[in-house]
Amino acid sequence: MEWYPSDSKKLKKEIEKYLSQAEKEKKVQEIKNKIKKEEKEIHGLIVPHAGYEFSGSVAAKAYSLINNKDKKFKKAIIIGPSHQAIFRGVSSVYKLKTPLGEMPIMKNSYSPGSYEHSIDNQIPFLQYLGIEKVLPLVIGQVSISEIEEIAKKVLKKKDKETIIIISTDLSHFNSHKKANIIDKSTINTIEKLERNAENLDACGIDPLLIMMEIAKKEEWKPELIEYKNSGDTMPSLGKEKVVGYASMVF
Repeated sequence: MEWYPSDSKKLKKEIEKYLSQAEKEKKVQEIKNKIKKEEKEIHGLIVPHAGYEFSGSVAAKAYSLINNKDKKFKKAIIIGPSHQAIFRGVSSVYKLKTPLGEMPIMKNSYSPGSYEHSIDNQIPFLQYLGIEKVLPLVIGQVSISEIEEIAKKVLKKKDKETIIIISTDLSHFNSHKKANIIDKSTINTIEKLERNAENLDACGIDPLLIMMEIAKKEEWKPELIEYKNSGDTMPSLGKEKVVGYASMVF
């Protein structure tokens, strides 16, 4: 499956289009103005990881907030769920290469795994934004205590030059109407930092719980930028079985 264009020029052009559109959005401008006026700092983002045709425009709403002209962010910790393998704990990846080049991986002690699209789909955006290296964390089967431990380790790696990226889609294969109800409940749970897996319907539940654990400890406030589902972004495919997407900022 081709998640994004395999040609570097087409990929760059597509990312530029999404970011340019995002810059014009009222909600994006409101958040940027709030950050500037209240002297807030951005610590993390929640972004979807479907094919760019499906969710690229939603992801761009979050990424447009860190349009990295001043090179404030040099590193990113990307936390995503495993779709390719079943395992316990956390793994990393051994190589990240897109049509825009190879992305250096920060040194870490996790076992290197193979390709994982929840990680890989974030790389072109981060490359375009000037991120120099990443720590990719693929989350397998973990307990609540392990989630708390992972959160502590991530926080130790977080500094002012590092942004945390949580890669997750929301509910899968419901009707458009039902997806809206389910996904808004999930978003509400995230906004309240209620660390309860039963109230989250997403493929990246554990990455979300890790971020919520960190945010609770650090008193970071999550805010929704945009919610859509595939029935909105790809209406030609129908609205009977859709996947939910949200972009959020901490």
